[in-house]
Amino acid sequence: MLYTLLSWLVIGISAFLWGFGILFILGKINHYHSKTLDLVIMIGLCGLTVYAQFFSLFYKVGRVAVAGVLFLDVIWLFLIYKELINWIKEIEKPLLPLQLMVVVGIGILVLISTSGEVRAYDTYLYHAQSIRWLEEYGVVPGLGNLHSRLAYNSSSLCLQALFSFSFLAGQSMHSVNGFVIWILLSYAVCSMKFMRNKKIYASDFTRLALLGYYADKVYEASSPGTDLFAIGLIGYIVCKWVTLLEEDEEKVAPYAYLCILEVYAVSLKVSAAMIVFLVIMPAYRLIKGKKWGEIILYLSLGVLTIAPFLIRNVILSGYLLFPYPDLDLFSFDWKIPVSNATYEQTLIKAWAQGYRGQYKADAPFTEWFPLWRDSCLLTDPLLVIEFIADIVAIPLAMIVGVLKGFRKKNWNFFHITCCLTAGILFWFFNSPTRRFGETYLLLLPLYLAGSILENFKFKTVAAITTTAAFVAIGGFSIKYWISGAVNIVNSASQPYLVNCAKYKEYGCQLANIGELDVYYPVPGTDLTGYYFFPATPYVSVLDVIELRGESFAEGFRPKERD
Repeated sequence: MLYTLLSWLVIGISAFLWGFGILFILGKINHYHSKTLDLVIMIGLCGLTVYAQFFSLFYKVGRVAVAGVLFLDVIWLFLIYKELINWIKEIEKPLLPLQLMVVVGIGILVLISTSGEVRAYDTYLYHAQSIRWLEEYGVVPGLGNLHSRLAYNSSSLCLQALFSFSFLAGQSMHSVNGFVIWILLSYAVCSMKFMRNKKIYASDFTRLALLGYYADKVYEASSPGTDLFAIGLIGYIVCKWVTLLEEDEEKVAPYAYLCILEVYAVSLKVSAAMIVFLVIMPAYRLIKGKKWGEIILYLSLGVLTIAPFLIRNVILSGYLLFPYPDLDLFSFDWKIPVSNATYEQTLIKAWAQGYRGQYKADAPFTEWFPLWRDSCLLTDPLLVIEFIADIVAIPLAMIVGVLKGFRKKNWNFFHITCCLTAGILFWFFNSPTRRFGETYLLLLPLYLAGSILENFKFKTVAAITTTAAFVAIGGFSIKYWISGAVNIVNSASQPYLVNCAKYKEYGCQLANIGELDVYYPVPGTDLTGYYFFPATPYVSVLDVIELRGESFAEGFRPKERD
C-alpha cells in the first residue's frame, strides 16, 4: 500500500501541474482561469495520457517516459509558481468535516483495494499483456494479429504503462484506476451543493450516478481495466456540465474544456462516443459569436487529443477503429484480415446480447432481446431495473425538455437528455452489458428526478424525496462499502502493506514464430497474464501469421490477405 500511495502522489502532483499549466496557457488566450481542482486534475490526466500515447509511437513507455514527465513537472512548476500561489490563496471554501471524513474513508478503502489482488478476467486475457508490450516496445505494427484483443486500443493503457513503474518497483504496478476512482468519488462527495445551501439541485442527483457506479466497482480498483475511467468520466462530464448551467456560467471556455474531455473519453472507450454531442451548445455559441480564433483553438486541442489514439489504432490493427471493418481505409501489410475484424465485432455484440457459443452477426431484435432479458434477469437483475427506469425516463425527459424549451426558451435540459438518450441507445444496440454504459443508465433518470424536484415549492416534500433517493443509492452501495471495510481487516495478514500485489501467474507453454519464442496457455484456459511474454491465447494463430522482420518490434502480419 505504501508504494501505491507514493505512486498516487506522483500521479496526482503530475496531473495537477500539467492540468494547471495547460489551463494557465489557455487562459492567456481565452481569458478564462479555472479555479476548480477537479477540472485541473482531469485536464492534467488527459495531457499525460496524450503524452504517453505519442511517446509510445517512438519508444517504449518506461523510465525515459517517466523521466520526461518529471522533467516537465519541474518546468511547469517553474513557469507557473506565481500563479499557483495566487490560485491557492483564492481556493474555494474548505471541506465540511463530514465531507473530509468521507473522502479520507473512501481513500483508505480504494487504496487497500488498489493494492490488493488483481482479479479481473480481462486483465489476464489482454490488459496486462498490452501494458507489458508498452513497457517493452511501445506500439508495434500489427500486434492485433498475435492476439486480437491487443488491438482493442484504449488510451488508458498508455497511462497505466506510464505509471506502472516496472523499472523501479520490482514489478508492474496497477495503481492508476484506484487513483481515478478516488478522485472522482471525492469530487462527487465534495461538490454536493445541498449540504451547504440547503436546497435541491439537479447536479447533486447526477453526482449520485457517480457514487452508484463506483460503489460496486471499488473491488475492481486493482485492475488496470479500460472501463473504470472512461465510464466514470462520462458521469463527471455530465455532473460538471449541469453544475456550470446551474451557476449560470456564460463563458464558453469551461464547456469547451469539458468537450476536450469528451474526446478524451472516446479515446479511453469508444462506447463513450455519444457524450461528444454535448459539443453542440458551445459550438453554436462560438459560431454565432464569430469567435473563429477560439474555434480553431478548441478544434486543434480536440485533434491533438484524439490523433495519437487514431494513429495507434492504425499501427496496431490497420484500421482507424478496431473492430470496425467498415472503416477500412488502409492497405498496410500488417492489417488484420477483414473477416477477423468482423468476427471480433460480432463477438462483442453477441456476447453482450446473451449468446454463448454460437454468435450471430445480425440477429433480429425479436430474437436477441428476450435472450438478453432472460440472461440479465438470471445474472444481473439490477441492470433490468435500471433499463426499465430508463424506458420510463426517456419519453418523460423529452416531454419535460420540450416544455422547458418552448416555455422558458431554455433548451439545455433537452440537449443533455438527448445526449444521454443517444448514449443509452448506442449502448443498447451495440453492446448492452453493464460495464460499457452504466453511467448513461444511471444519469438520465437521476437527472430527470433532480430537475423536477428542484422546482418544488414544498421544500419538505422535496427534501423527503431527495433523502429517499440518497438512501436508495446508499442502500444499493452499502454492501460494497462494507465489503471494502472487511478487506481492511483481511489485508492486515496480506503482504501488501508495502508493495501492491503482483499479477497472478498462469501456466503457459512455449512455441515459436520465426526464430523467436512465444507463449500460449495450457489447455483449459485462454489466460496468459503478465509474466509469460509475449503471449497469445490461441497457439493456432501462429500458423496464420508471421513476423514482419527479425524482431518483435517490427510487428506481425497475416500470411494470407483476404
